[in-house]
Amino acid sequence: METQSAPDVASLEAELEQERLAHAETRATLESISRDLWDANMELHKILEELAEQCSTLERSNRDLEHFALIVSHDLQEPLRAIKGFSSHLTGSLGGRLDTKNAMCLRHIERSADRLTKLVDGLMSHCRVTMPRSDPVPVELGSLLDEVTEDLVAMIEASCATVVVRELPTVWGDPRQLRQLFQNLVSNAIKFAGDKAPHVLVDSTESEDEIVVSVRDNGIGIESIFVERVFDVFEQLDQGERGEGSGVGLAICRKVVANHAGRIWVDSEPGCGSTFHVAFPVFGPDAG
Repeated sequence: METQSAPDVASLEAELEQERLAHAETRATLESISRDLWDANMELHKILEELAEQCSTLERSNRDLEHFALIVSHDLQEPLRAIKGFSSHLTGSLGGRLDTKNAMCLRHIERSADRLTKLVDGLMSHCRVTMPRSDPVPVELGSLLDEVTEDLVAMIEASCATVVVRELPTVWGDPRQLRQLFQNLVSNAIKFAGDKAPHVLVDSTESEDEIVVSVRDNGIGIESIFVERVFDVFEQLDQGERGEGSGVGLAICRKVVANHAGRIWVDSEPGCGSTFHVAFPVFGPDAG
């Protein structure tokens, strides 16, 4: 029977000591990492709590601002009606007795009141679409565009416009907001046609992830440096006598699209018309 020599025992003990030291070092490293992770997790938790509080504060602020805007807009309606009414009365009653300067002043008053009325109406519409929307339902865009063109029939006939709506898909959303979206896009396409008879085409394309609905016109177009600004509230580019908008319509469109988790953009070239694209995500009623 063989026995281990003293050097072999010493060597084994040295190896065991090295392993013990390595194990202790590894354990110390893991404990340090664990403490770092714990500290990082606590810091992240604190940051998330702060972000949640900031989001809550921002939501309350937005609600307060929207409520304030609705109140102000509503309270402005009556004095505006009075201004327009008195101006119209003066124009009618004084008639030919007004000199050129005073008649021009009254026309400026009426035009300014009309523009302010449009701004107030636009502000109220923008506030409404920022409010919580109803649960999404299937919306047949073809039927919805039929309703939109029917609502705009007076504008279409007055401008000798042609509005062509090709076969459109069904999307999930808020019917009221989607109707506002496409009414704004189609009416803008007619409004900014310039000297040509407006021609508007509404069609769509589909991919695995998105449904893109496009509203194409043959109008005056938009300079490239302005294609983002057109979606800002009260941003109306200088279109001379060709445009009578309030500068709120496209801001409402952007908000409606955001409410539907989509995106909106415009391709345009001055003198060659514009195409507004609205992309909707493909999802069903049970999707997040």
